[in-house]
Amino acid sequence: MGILSTIFIGLLVGLVARFVKPGDDSMGWIKTILFGIGGSIAATYGGQALGLYQAGEGAGF
Repeated sequence: MGILSTIFIGLLVGLVARFVKPGDDSMGWIKTILFGIGGSIAATYGGQALGLYQAGEGAGF
């Protein structure tokens, strides 16, 4: 799983998070998506460092 697919999963997670918790937040759509991408990247590389994922395997949805 490459970095592009990790970013795409993060984008989807950010969008789902916005739909799950809609409302009057000070954080907009773009920031929510960026946090989703950042979390996906952190989970992928953090999980590989902890041995939860094999090299090349990314965190899932």
